[in-house]
Amino acid sequence: MATAVAQTETAQEDRLRPGARLRWQGGTYRVLVLQGAEVQLGCLDEEGADARALLSVVVGADDFALLDEDLQKLEREQVADTSGLSLLPETELKLVRDWERHLREIDDGVPPDAGEGAVPRPGYDPARFTVRQRIAAKAVELKALGFRHASAGTIERRRRAYQARGAFGLTREIVPGSPWGRTDERVVRLLLAEVKAGLGESDGDASRLYERLQAAVRREHEDDYDTLMISRATFYRLLGRLGIKVASLHWPTDRRLDEANGAVPPYTPTRAKRLGEQVQIDSTGLDVIAIGDDGRPVQVELTAAIDVASRTIIGAMIVPKVPGRGPRGRRLGGRATRSFDAVLMLAQALAPMPARPG
Repeated sequence: MATAVAQTETAQEDRLRPGARLRWQGGTYRVLVLQGAEVQLGCLDEEGADARALLSVVVGADDFALLDEDLQKLEREQVADTSGLSLLPETELKLVRDWERHLREIDDGVPPDAGEGAVPRPGYDPARFTVRQRIAAKAVELKALGFRHASAGTIERRRRAYQARGAFGLTREIVPGSPWGRTDERVVRLLLAEVKAGLGESDGDASRLYERLQAAVRREHEDDYDTLMISRATFYRLLGRLGIKVASLHWPTDRRLDEANGAVPPYTPTRAKRLGEQVQIDSTGLDVIAIGDDGRPVQVELTAAIDVASRTIIGAMIVPKVPGRGPRGRRLGGRATRSFDAVLMLAQALAPMPARPG
């Protein structure tokens, strides 16, 4: 079930529960019901109206804020939508929660499930040890417990992600949904640009492509070069994820140009961990006959938008086909789904049934 987590600077959580007051879209509301990914709001303004919306829409609004009993903004509190956690497999969700427990112990001295009056374990007392010392102690502990990626640098990065967005912030760190792993998307774009730029040049090798990527990252993002630039081993793994064969870099120029005119990589299976992270849109003809607006039978085409993470259809349009002229395979004209139809389908996806007026 989707929940909302209120996180203070000390990372203490508090559920966004019925009765909480908040500001949203210029109005003030009280939370009446939380059900799944939806929230029912009762308006506190005299001329306002009650509302029912997706929790992610409410929490993600620019003017969203939790309010106290006097309807004043709680400056020190933030709320992050954690509905995407319900999509994680049980093993991955357990890993996220385990990391959350360890990170809380670093900041608070004791884990969140510690009993009342519990004292910090050796090495974790905030009054005696600095944050760096507590992180170092946790790195040693996690490695002894068999955790992968438990260096002090990784712990600090995940600690910052947790402080910013709570448990939801850990999902991208621990369970990356991007097909190219944790590599920054800016680096991926630069790599694809360098591959495309080298199509018309003489054949080369992966080492030359890596050097060109280094130069491109330094040129475009000089200040962030040290954090953005990937290692050579990560570079080769990234080529594989993007469907770029190392051997293809040695192909003759004509062959590489022919290959570039085909399907565009990556070809790897699409992965998504969060709602709305990736949406696929496709059209297909239906083997049914429908009755058109003029009362005559027509063939129809279905265009649907599918959310990859939940595998649900978030928008769909069925429109009549208009046949073209000429022999089969060389017909001119003819259409089915138009750009206007696609816009209506996108409107369905962006304003699901619970969020539509009325």
